[in-house]
Amino acid sequence: MHPRYYFALPRLFARLTGASAQRSEQNWLEAAVAGTLVHAVAYIFAARLLLAGRATWQQIGLLLPLALLVWAWWSVIIYANALLIRALRAGGFLRQSADRHLQSILIGVVTTIFACDLVTAGAWTRLVGLAWLGAVALNLAAAAILALMHAEPAR
Repeated sequence: MHPRYYFALPRLFARLTGASAQRSEQNWLEAAVAGTLVHAVAYIFAARLLLAGRATWQQIGLLLPLALLVWAWWSVIIYANALLIRALRAGGFLRQSADRHLQSILIGVVTTIFACDLVTAGAWTRLVGLAWLGAVALNLAAAAILALMHAEPAR
């Protein structure tokens, strides 16, 4: 069985520095950092979309309710995705894989779409969007490198 990498970039760094790259996919620090970045991108996207054009005092007053709204939005999206996964499995359209991996794909795609919008929005939000896109690109490159490092030699 070939290894699977959830957050490949830290594993590549560990491997290149001589440390063990066989870390758990349930590493709490990696999950906390990724979750914080996902929520930050979605929060900034929502703030730009919903609070633009309001008075500064209104924007400040709506920051906390907006954070709760973004959290609730993600909860609904993840639940709807779980229902979709269940329906696709029942119809035989999905092979067996962990639901968390399928959920992660959805979250990554949605967050990347938000980040692309932040890049085109300009100002400081461009930096947030570029940071997300850069992190995704580096993680995908690290996953490809690790997969090639573990590839079986041709016969």
